[in-house]
Amino acid sequence: MASLAGIGWTRNKAEVEKIIGFSWFVFKPLLFVLFGAEVSVASLRRETVGLCVATLGVAVLIRILTTFLMVCSAGFNIKEKIFISSAWLPKATVQVMIDRMA
Repeated sequence: MASLAGIGWTRNKAEVEKIIGFSWFVFKPLLFVLFGAEVSVASLRRETVGLCVATLGVAVLIRILTTFLMVCSAGFNIKEKIFISSAWLPKATVQVMIDRMA
């Protein structure tokens, strides 16, 4: 469906990009703050927090290894492969920072 929209909007693409960009600029902070406001730290159990930390650790490890394997055949040296693998880690930092400011 997105491909069809892209083909149909070739003439009006700049207008659509402007509208979507402005909408995302306005609603992004609201979206992330509302997600952060739903978490009650006082109601979390120790076992739940431990399981979440373990799950995140495994997910980060899988993400690093997958990224490293994907760039193995791209002609990078080992330092560049490690840099690329670590550069893809900081996802969702925007949500955390916006939530802290709210």
